[in-house]
Amino acid sequence: MQQPLTSTPGFEGERPAQPSRWAQFWRSLRHNKPAMISLVYLIFIILVAIFANRIAPYPPNTPNPAASFLPPSLAHPFGTDLFGRDIFSRVIYGSRISLLVGFISVIIGAVPGALLGMVAGLVGGTVEQVIMRIMDMFLAFPFILLAILILAFFGSGVLNVMLAIGIGSIPGYARLTHASTLTLRETTYVEAARAGGARDTRLIGKHILPNVLQTLTVFATFNIPIAILVEAGLDYLGLGVVPPTPTWGSIINEGRQSLLIAPWESIFPGLVIMVTVLAFNLFGEAISNFLDPKSAMDQRPV
Repeated sequence: MQQPLTSTPGFEGERPAQPSRWAQFWRSLRHNKPAMISLVYLIFIILVAIFANRIAPYPPNTPNPAASFLPPSLAHPFGTDLFGRDIFSRVIYGSRISLLVGFISVIIGAVPGALLGMVAGLVGGTVEQVIMRIMDMFLAFPFILLAILILAFFGSGVLNVMLAIGIGSIPGYARLTHASTLTLRETTYVEAARAGGARDTRLIGKHILPNVLQTLTVFATFNIPIAILVEAGLDYLGLGVVPPTPTWGSIINEGRQSLLIAPWESIFPGLVIMVTVLAFNLFGEAISNFLDPKSAMDQRPV
């Protein structure tokens, strides 16, 4: 009697389970030590910002004239400023504003910018020309200058800084999604959906946005450190957050008057900004390499 054929695991009868997208990303991240260290640091600095009131050893705005310009020590790791305030505590509390501005301003710029770019690329014609020429007009101004103009009109404050940076970044997102949409609208599945009577809103939500989302994620990751730098620059110029609220840029601004006497007041927050921006860039580069199929092919072992 002939025995029935049985499938052997790993051959024709079965295929090995493919790891999920997250598992693939985690595997690639573990082999990228700079990106992994950056991720650990970013998680650490975000937790520091969330629990600043429990981590900071001193109140950030309470003056202590008797402790004016104390150098770094065990009691004050980053030293003190002119008013005797602990720089370490102020840097910890400043992480809240600086990171919040970085994340929220990216959302403010990404949502309308991506929507305008997709509408312009999909609809075309006069709508496309009007939207993109407005974006070109915004791009005619340097980013920091545009933010200064917006703050000069609306005034200082955390919310206004977020709006200024977010509005200034809208053209970048619009041009990015516009270029991607011009390519996607010529694909077979978009043309088939349009021929089937799908509206532009359905085309954007079902076909355009899912394909642009990866590019937007990478672009936004690189824009967070830019927003942090711009916010620090605006605070340094005295146009950002109103004192005595601590931010990394405002602490550097306060320390520039006493740079020769107490250089630690500007050095330590400057180092924190540098490390944070570097961590975002390294982690963003890891995401970009993972999402880029050509880069992923190049990284495969031979």
